[in-house]
Amino acid sequence: MAFGISASPLSCECGAVTISASEIGTSPSRWGLFLFYKAVYSATPFYSAPLKGDLLNPELDTHFDVTLPCNALYTFYAFSIEPYNDAYPYGLGDWVFNSTDGKIYISNASSNTGHALDNQIWWRKMDSNDYQYVSLKGENYSSISFPVTTLYKATLIQDVTCNTKFTGLGVKIQKNLTETSRTCLALTDRTGNFSFDKNPHGYGGVNPFRGDYAYMAILTNTRSDGTFTEIQARAYSYRSSLEYRFDVPRDALYVLNVFMVQLYGNKSYYNVNEAVFEAVSNKFYVSLGNNNTALVTDQTKWIQITTFASFSASIVYKTLLYYYVFDVNGQKLLYDLRDGVKNSCPCGCSGNSKCGSDLMQKYTFVLASINNACFAKELGRIAEAQCFLEKIPKNCSPYISAIKC
Repeated sequence: MAFGISASPLSCECGAVTISASEIGTSPSRWGLFLFYKAVYSATPFYSAPLKGDLLNPELDTHFDVTLPCNALYTFYAFSIEPYNDAYPYGLGDWVFNSTDGKIYISNASSNTGHALDNQIWWRKMDSNDYQYVSLKGENYSSISFPVTTLYKATLIQDVTCNTKFTGLGVKIQKNLTETSRTCLALTDRTGNFSFDKNPHGYGGVNPFRGDYAYMAILTNTRSDGTFTEIQARAYSYRSSLEYRFDVPRDALYVLNVFMVQLYGNKSYYNVNEAVFEAVSNKFYVSLGNNNTALVTDQTKWIQITTFASFSASIVYKTLLYYYVFDVNGQKLLYDLRDGVKNSCPCGCSGNSKCGSDLMQKYTFVLASINNACFAKELGRIAEAQCFLEKIPKNCSPYISAIKC
């Protein structure tokens, strides 16, 4: 039986298929089995990295359980590659399998005999720049020819029409623990760049690029007594920044509001309340009427917007919300209380001694308040999370009295 692959669906709902190899080269030893795919989505081809097999070992794998990111026309390419043989005269572009690290290596030159795979003059590891050429391997292209005795190839076309699809751009803005301090909440955009198989919700590809929209980032907090505070970020680039820094006054449950605003000039006219970002002035504006074709400098047609209320009342492409428990000062208080307990109760204290008990009560109270705030935030109970954070005192001198909400 010739080397080949076949597919069987695992779950139509999640776009999963099993790709199995029917025969694998066995001489002189079990060869390395690798699987790639090319997907055509919206007439654009995308190429995968080598997929993980069932045993995570190319010498032992027999099938691949592959979860596909969306409906597309997939072409799978399976290769059974002979392990490196230092006596073989490899040519330019030849592939070999390194059984030590489980990777594919590509020859950098012709007449390549006896050179170790870690010799970067003669060999290189396959990387992302090579994936688009996988489909050509074994098709008699002279630039990527290979010895037929060192590699088998099988191709399978699979038109996947399950219920999977891209959900679009998924912006991920997370707390930067390294840069966050007692007075600064530091946030980092970790969305990353689009990758069909690794990061389908990243910037670019079939999704908007970071610069396609201008981001207005505003931090807000609502205390239990109804006091509302909005905080503007330190200076940043509206169309390219991935870092945001906010000067915050206290521990609290903060809400990051990111308004994604269309660029001025992308449309022939604008309707009432549509917000735009104008690059020359580096400002945001909102249209005062329908069928607005005027320049943003026309104050009878446009008005500049800068506040949370003005952005909230405008029509933007999308508003993103993120919730953060800022507890840096509470954590510092925990550290001081823990240190106080240790200092107030040296090793000589008897078992029934009450030394340090007051500080321990405070420590337990602060710890419970922080944990309860985090738990409430995860449950979406934002007001409760804020209330728990308000219970944390600013210092540990007086006995803690709970603030009722």
